[in-house]
Amino acid sequence: MGAVLPEVVVELMATLADPGRPAVERLRAADGLREMLDAWLPSLAEAARAEEGQSWATIGSALHISRQAAQQRFGGPRRKQAAESWNTDPGHGAPGTGSGTTSVGERRPG
Repeated sequence: MGAVLPEVVVELMATLADPGRPAVERLRAADGLREMLDAWLPSLAEAARAEEGQSWATIGSALHISRQAAQQRFGGPRRKQAAESWNTDPGHGAPGTGSGTTSVGERRPG
């Protein structure tokens, strides 16, 4: 017995597969499915690593991306925390924070 799909997925698939529906409705359905699948990928990658011991190379291969791209995309909570602090901590060189970093081609005074 197979897994039961959420009703919204079944509805989106039915809309997408119905050639009698306007193309824009089918396009919205395809976009809705894409968003749902994108939301599932991080937890599936985490399960592959934690529960099955899969390598980043195997996960990347399954997604047709490199090992490095998979690790960067799904690298876990430490990577997410670092990214969040980078975006919010003024000490990380964000533009306009006075952290002393310079842009490419820009010279520091002095």
